[in-house]
Amino acid sequence: MLKLNYHRNFVLIILLLCTQICWADKLEKGFDALKNFDYFKAKILFEESLEKKITGASYGLSVIYLRTDNPFHQIDSSYKYVLQAEKNWSANSTKERAVLQLLGVDSTSILAQKNAIHLFAFNKALLDNSIEKYNQFIATYADANEKEEAIKLRNELAYKKANKENTYQSYQFFVGNYPSSNQMEEAKKNYEKRLYEQLTENKNLESYKKFAEEYPNSPYLAEAEAAIYQLSTKTETTQAYLDFINEYPKSKYVDDAWKKIYALEVNDSRPQTIESFANKFPAYPFLQEVKRDLKFAVTEFFPINKNNKWGFIDENGEIAIAATYDFCEDFVEGLALVGKDEKVGFIEKSGKIVVPFEYDDAVTFKNGYAAVEKSDKIGIVDRTGKLIIAPNYASIGDFSEGLVWVENAENKFGYVDQVGRTVVPFQYDKASNFANGLSLVESDEKFGVIDKTGHIIVPLIYDWCENFQNGLARARIGNLMGVINIKSDTIVPFKYNLIGSFYEEIALVVLENTVGFVGDSGKITIAPQYEFEQDIQLKSFFKNGLAKVKSKGKWGMIDTSNVKVVPFIYEDMGGLESELVAIKSKGKWGYIDRKSKVIIAPKYESARDFNFGYAVIKLKNKFGLIDSLGKIKIDANYKSLTYFDKNYFLAEDSLLGLVNNGNELILPMQYNKIEFSKGSVLKLTKGEKISYFDLSKSKFIWRDEGEEK
Repeated sequence: MLKLNYHRNFVLIILLLCTQICWADKLEKGFDALKNFDYFKAKILFEESLEKKITGASYGLSVIYLRTDNPFHQIDSSYKYVLQAEKNWSANSTKERAVLQLLGVDSTSILAQKNAIHLFAFNKALLDNSIEKYNQFIATYADANEKEEAIKLRNELAYKKANKENTYQSYQFFVGNYPSSNQMEEAKKNYEKRLYEQLTENKNLESYKKFAEEYPNSPYLAEAEAAIYQLSTKTETTQAYLDFINEYPKSKYVDDAWKKIYALEVNDSRPQTIESFANKFPAYPFLQEVKRDLKFAVTEFFPINKNNKWGFIDENGEIAIAATYDFCEDFVEGLALVGKDEKVGFIEKSGKIVVPFEYDDAVTFKNGYAAVEKSDKIGIVDRTGKLIIAPNYASIGDFSEGLVWVENAENKFGYVDQVGRTVVPFQYDKASNFANGLSLVESDEKFGVIDKTGHIIVPLIYDWCENFQNGLARARIGNLMGVINIKSDTIVPFKYNLIGSFYEEIALVVLENTVGFVGDSGKITIAPQYEFEQDIQLKSFFKNGLAKVKSKGKWGMIDTSNVKVVPFIYEDMGGLESELVAIKSKGKWGYIDRKSKVIIAPKYESARDFNFGYAVIKLKNKFGLIDSLGKIKIDANYKSLTYFDKNYFLAEDSLLGLVNNGNELILPMQYNKIEFSKGSVLKLTKGEKISYFDLSKSKFIWRDEGEEK
């Protein structure tokens, strides 16, 4: 029995060895065929060996499927078989590994085959160069050496796609799907930017409010809050600012809104106005400033020079702010521009510095803002000294309706708001202040009109245009003028050589050297028929229903129906503002009334228009003053005589003095300049010396050292 079993086992061993030799023989033949590029035979032999010799057969099949010089090329199959070979390598015995190594199959060759497949697949993805192919490569060949490069290229393509779409959704998708990309930070910034721009693209108040509520952590929250403030208060009225304060009590613009209310309500700096404000707005958070302003409101300050330094006196001539500055200008809106050590700043009447001495130049405050200059660049500060627009601009205008025009380093003009945000891009060659929501701009020597969003209301097609007045503007195309409305409709056709300004709804027009008049409806009221001269638009316009015109070399007056009120008999005529009109006849000047009656016979060398019941006349090359009856009020003894105030006149010989309408010399003829400072106080300049004279009290309140008593 034992002998029988022994023989049976021996037979089985022999059969097993024969089988192994048979399969090894097939595998070896497969690799031989592969070496001879007999892919059909090799494939059959490898497939037949696959069940028993999975590592070697899988490797051989992977090689066949990878190669492109046979009809079996299929990258997915090649990868499947190399993975199968890799997986089963460790399951082979030492003897089996030795046999496989003789055939060129080991862990190193399997890895090399796998890397070759990776490289082939990567090159294929490179040729296609699409997100889908890179994603497929990354997902399929997770351990490929080229994976990181594929991810990088995939991310670059994905970011280009997001940029091309340029929507917050495209950036959001990129951020969510490619978190490790090099473009992540830039994508996040673009996402926030486009999210803000898209959700507020209609630029209305509701869109900004909704954005601020839904995205409180957005880096554009500050812009949204600024827009909310601007749109909520675009009417710039007290009620608009109050409504804003009540609706947005936590806004950082609440203090600014209160100060705007203060500026609106206390725009004349009178004590009673300030007191009224304090009573009307007890919740005003800066009541101490109100009390301070009230104290100083009853006191006028005047800049004075003492020992070559500048300071201020009050209206009693007492030193209010010590003379320690290099120069001082008048207080405007409660602040004065002063200079020190080649820098300028602003101080209050208390002497407190509000705007520090860090600017090279500045202008006085207007509507709560002042332009400042540093290193040849201009910005804007507010009344608190806060720099609201950094000095980055070549020039800058005044705030109007919440916007100010600025000129950048490239000499292009745009508009920024009260927080320094660019509202209208820098694309114009010239710009102007806004009025009624519109502004005149110029580009490439063409004029047009934009609104506060930068939208073009009147196209830039005109060679010249003026700001709109009462919905109309004169414009020029080529050498011809016309009149347009804000819809760019032509009201007066472009056929006139000149069009004057509208007075009493009528404007002068010049057509081929003849003068007529047109109404603001565009209808010709008086056909061109009168004579033209160079300064005609300064002379011929309707005033109180009459206009002076010239015919056959003589001047007369007509009414709006072209009825001749004053005959055409005068060589020249004055203005029509008063009841008496200066006329020139036979080389002499006199006065007629508006019905052509001679009131003062022509006898003067020149005669100016009546003002406050008086007129300056010239006799024997000297100037004097007459009343409406022709009576001499100031003797004609002066080189010049000009209106100063209702009852006072500046008289000049070699220097200036002040004379009243009673022919009394109030100030001697020794000043270079005489001007009103504040109230009834005059500022008198003699060379470099400045004194102050209270006209109402007829006395000096300050004399500069060396001023004659």
